[in-house]
Amino acid sequence: MSDVFISYSRRNEEFVIKLHEALKVKDCESWVDKQEIQVGADWWREIQEAIAKANTFVFVITPDSLASPICRNEVDYAASLNKRILPILRIEVKKDIELKMHPALKKHNWLWFQETNDFDQVLEKLLEAIDTDPVHTKEHTWLLSKAIKWDGKLRKDGFLLKDDELKEAEQWLAESESKEPKPTELQVTFIENSRKVEDANLQAIQILKDAEEKAARQVKFGSAVLVVTLLLSVVAGIFAAKSTNDANEYAKLVIDKSIDGVEQLSQNNQQLEALTESIKTLDLMRVLNQKNNQSNFDRLNAVISKVQEQNRLQGHSEKVLGVSISHDGKLIVSSGMDKTILLWNIEGKLLDRSMKQTGSISSVSFSRQNKNEFVSTSTDGIVKLWVVRNDNKLSVKSQFTQKIFENVFDAKFNSDNTIIALSSGDGTVRLWDLYKTSKREQLDLVNAKNFSKHPDKIKGYGVYSLDFNSKSDIITGQPHTFLNILI
Repeated sequence: MSDVFISYSRRNEEFVIKLHEALKVKDCESWVDKQEIQVGADWWREIQEAIAKANTFVFVITPDSLASPICRNEVDYAASLNKRILPILRIEVKKDIELKMHPALKKHNWLWFQETNDFDQVLEKLLEAIDTDPVHTKEHTWLLSKAIKWDGKLRKDGFLLKDDELKEAEQWLAESESKEPKPTELQVTFIENSRKVEDANLQAIQILKDAEEKAARQVKFGSAVLVVTLLLSVVAGIFAAKSTNDANEYAKLVIDKSIDGVEQLSQNNQQLEALTESIKTLDLMRVLNQKNNQSNFDRLNAVISKVQEQNRLQGHSEKVLGVSISHDGKLIVSSGMDKTILLWNIEGKLLDRSMKQTGSISSVSFSRQNKNEFVSTSTDGIVKLWVVRNDNKLSVKSQFTQKIFENVFDAKFNSDNTIIALSSGDGTVRLWDLYKTSKREQLDLVNAKNFSKHPDKIKGYGVYSLDFNSKSDIITGQPHTFLNILI
């Protein structure tokens, strides 16, 4: 960084060299393009970097500099960065030329640095102006350089501020309202984004810490509620900080703690629980993009290879097509080609069996919020919303009385439990608004062809599976090599 950037016309080079040397004697570092830019360098990029890294922008006013497009561009860029601009008049300019000069030069007081003026006296005034509020000005320059680098790196979070640097930047921003130079919009955005990521980062760490403590207590007391189940809460914290470089480390730690819990269950001879939680951990590894860690797979395989105990839920007379677990982990519903729905408790006891439906039940899916509600779809196009009563008996809460599709393959609730998305064999997705007060039987149609990045490949394919993410975007799967995201 330099104290001063000097913008001038080449025709005034002799004066600028003299000024540069005089400032150097006074321990004030100045930057002039003739001396600093290397041969073959990206000239304008070097100029921009030098302006950004200078605490003060000095413009040498002469008829030649005011007529120079390059000098005007330099002033323009300095003004866009809210740089402190100090115009010095070297050669008198005509009134008509003065009227056309850059607004940033007009609004500042000029220092008269003509040949008739005492050079040393004016130099002292210039140094005094340069040294006004140096702490604020240098912080402005430092933050600006950081913000420009962050912006140039596609605003990646690894280039944001954190810890003490962030606190100091926030304090500087709070004190800048009555000072010059003012913060730029980029600086403000840079500091605000740094705070958001820092808070998410700290929140994720706290969530992980709390989950670890709770998980340790559960294992200590021999509960079948494994670390994995408890650590699922950490996923929210990880995704809150997913744009930081630390997110991958959190994910690794979550998986490591999960496998620790699986191994603890195996050591306690809770074989079925160990097997179940191994499967959950494998799925968690997929979600958190930790599939390539061979050590984790080896640890889980060692546990799974010891499992001999099995628990089969036998009740369907034909192939099972769908299964879902209630969000509190206490109930299971299953469906199949025998056209029935079975309700089980988590230990595998059969609680209830629906009456035989008119078509094979292709899928069942519990609500994300209501532990007693689930939706079913069938190959005859019928969709039903079910409720598990207090006596653990199944009851139809709502259904479509008319045929919706030729067949319905899948159904999922959105995150706030207000909409059910339905996929079909005709290549469409329909949305069932559960709280419509009128025309409740009608469904909003979402055609995958309209939303896909590959519309030419959608036509004629059924939508076999779908799901919502946390933002209620819909992800669908079809018999080709890509997924569709419907917003």
